[in-house]
Amino acid sequence: MELTVATWNIRGQSPGHEQRRPGIGPVLEAVGADLVGLVEVWRDGARLQIEELATELGYPHSAYADVYAGTGELPWGVGILSRFPIEAQQRLEFPNPVTPIVGDEYNGAALVATVRLPADRAIAPIVIEFAHGSQGGWTSDGLANPNLRRRPFGRHRIDYVLTGAGEPIPRLWRANGATVFGKDNGPNGAPPSDHYGVRGELELAELIPGVRENSV
Repeated sequence: MELTVATWNIRGQSPGHEQRRPGIGPVLEAVGADLVGLVEVWRDGARLQIEELATELGYPHSAYADVYAGTGELPWGVGILSRFPIEAQQRLEFPNPVTPIVGDEYNGAALVATVRLPADRAIAPIVIEFAHGSQGGWTSDGLANPNLRRRPFGRHRIDYVLTGAGEPIPRLWRANGATVFGKDNGPNGAPPSDHYGVRGELELAELIPGVRENSV
């Protein structure tokens, strides 16, 4: 079984969001991933950016969890767009707080969702998280990591996809390829985000060595 996944930090309602917003949907539509994890998606009361993107892009399933709900800006969090049913979801909070440039101190958080894939007993646990500083370590951040201060990334951040074993049968998700997206300016001449997204092509491959399929 093959699966395409993508992850992207779209920067919520940070400065310039009105100019950036029109470029987000077309980029995600062109990416065309089966599962999309988005970071810094905003919430305005009952209005959720992740649900608006799901409607715009034709994703039948979505999930959302708050990360920041303090003062200084609209609440924002992490979200998932899925072509497959989301059977369960859970918000997990990291223990150590983040001190933002503006607003209140907050803790990073992760959204863990269980997605039913179109194959016998195939379940994919999906995690999309926002961590900062000592929570996430040194990510692929062109602003902080001198090893990335070169083209093609420059001072942009680049997001990432990590894979592990599937459940309930412990098979390996094998990465067959990956591409970076979000590098071009949107219709208003503004980049959709200061992050580049990543689209990964995955394949549900062989059983983990030493584990028999009928043993679970």
